[in-house]
This record gives sequence, C-alpha cells and structure tokens, in this order.
Amino acid sequence: AASKSPLLLVGPPGAGKTFAVLQVAKLLGATCARINCSQSATVEQLFGNIMSVVRNGVRVFEWQDGSVTRALRTGTWVLLDEVNLCPPEVLDALGPLFQQSDRKILIPGHPGTDGSQYAPGANGRIFGTMNPASVGGNRGRLPRSIANLFARVQLTECSEEELFEIAQCLFQDLLPRPDASPDHYVAITAEQLHQVFDAHLEIAQLVNDRSIGVAGGRHELNMRDLAKLRDVLRGTSRDFAEHCRLLVDAPGLVGQHGVGGVSLREGTQGKPDALEAGGRHTASSDHRALALRRCAELVYAAQFPDPDDQARVNQALNKALPLSSD
Repeated sequence: AASKSPLLLVGPPGAGKTFAVLQVAKLLGATCARINCSQSATVEQLFGNIMSVVRNGVRVFEWQDGSVTRALRTGTWVLLDEVNLCPPEVLDALGPLFQQSDRKILIPGHPGTDGSQYAPGANGRIFGTMNPASVGGNRGRLPRSIANLFARVQLTECSEEELFEIAQCLFQDLLPRPDASPDHYVAITAEQLHQVFDAHLEIAQLVNDRSIGVAGGRHELNMRDLAKLRDVLRGTSRDFAEHCRLLVDAPGLVGQHGVGGVSLREGTQGKPDALEAGGRHTASSDHRALALRRCAELVYAAQFPDPDDQARVNQALNKALPLSSD
C-alpha cells in the first residue's frame, strides 16, 4: 500500500492467500470487501447499473452502485478473489483501478453529470488473488497489460510443520485449555488432532497420486478441509456426543443396533458398556471420539462421489481414528 501498487497473491488453493489479506486488514483496523470473481461476472455487477425501484409508491429508474463502486466510495479495501477468472471486458473496466494513482475514476455506464459518475481512486487498496493457470477450473492467465500493473507475490504450499501449526490455531477453541471456563466443551484432544492431521496427509497423498478422486472432477485436499472439519465439529460434536450419552444411559432405547454402526453392547450388569471402551467411566471420551470420527467421515469421505474412493478414505480414517465394533 505504501507504493500505491495493487498487490496480486498467486499460489495453490488453500495456501492462505485470501486469509492473509483479510487478516492484515483486521490488524490495521480496515474494512475489506471480498469480491468473488468468476467467468459470469459482469461490469454491471461490479460497478453498477440503472435499476427499477419503488420510491413513495412510484416506480422509478435509479442508478445502483455495484460492489466495487460501493467499496471505493467508502474507502474500503477491495479484494478480487480469483481475479484471473474475470472475462476480458471486466478486466478492461477494472484497469483504471490498478493504476498507481489516487485520482478519481469514471464509473463505467454511470449517467451522472454532477460528479456522482466518479468514485475515489483505490490509492493502493486493491488486492487480487489467483491460483496458477495449471490448476483446474478453466483458469487462464491474466493479460500482460493487467498483470504488469500489480506487485506480484508468489506463495508456495505450506510445509507439514506449518500446516500443523495452522491446524492447532484453527482448533484452539475446541482443544483442552487450562484456563477454560467450566462450560468449555472439549471436542478434540491434542492426540486426536495429531491423528486427524495424519489422516489428512494420507488422504491428500492418495488424491495427489490419483489413487482416488479421479471420478467427478478434480479433487484437492488442503487447509480448507481442516477448516471445514473444525466448523462441523464446532456445530455438531457436542450434540452428537450428548445423543450417544443418552443412548448409553437408556439401555431400552439401544438394543443391538448402536449408534452410527458402533455397537453399544450390554455389560454383565445389564447396562451397556461405553461404546466398547471397556467401562462406563470412559464414556465421555468415547462419545467425543465417535463424534469426531463421524464428522471426519462427513468432511473427507462424503466429498467423493465414487463409493470405492469413499471406502479408501474410510480406511485411512479407521487407521488414524479407529472405532471398536462387534
């Protein structure tokens, strides 16, 4: 921003391009408008157009600012996600934004003559992200005339050590904490996080080797999958574990079917053992393990349409997060 040049972050999916921009904005107390670009994006969507609206019961036609114009008028940072997906006419319209200038820009298509047809210049508050052209999704290269206006930063894939540090940050509010409040729910232990991470790496390697994920389009596993697992755990783990606990405490409701394919068999005193754990005193941890396993299956296995691929993924999960069953 000091050089007033727009910044273009280029790297593989899940490398943290978008997250980096949003975090910098947060640290600096700035607001950032994230705009998802695509081949269907239009100049009207980004800059605005004349629309029919009702004012005082009368239908009139008024100019409505688009997402980029609104951000410029309010001094908001503009983040153009996957900017290389924009069609040529949209890139042409965006060109003036990428100039190293704080001069006002003319809004494409604006009919005003009173100055409203102009918006403040970006003044270095423009950011773009893109995956390499080699990545699927029919991504093309940015035209040289546009690419040369950016200061380019190339990002590489995270190492395993870096990725695990990120995972620890992602799951920190679900892990045990010495300073946690009494109502803090532990959805995953540090050991289980290591196990999940090992399974993630193994499944990602299967995808990279094209042992799985060939059917139904290209699949990629990255940091986003760990974030999805975090979100699913945060939203469902506690309720699922409580559901299992209620079944354990209500033998008449369990029968021989169990929960999620895991048997809750009868103990010697007519009460069900805690999910085959060998004793009711470990019920809480077993409920948590079962909830974690089911959430992992939902995030990792369910994304593959091929049943054989799902079976391979479940094998990897079973090795890392085994569950006992009859």
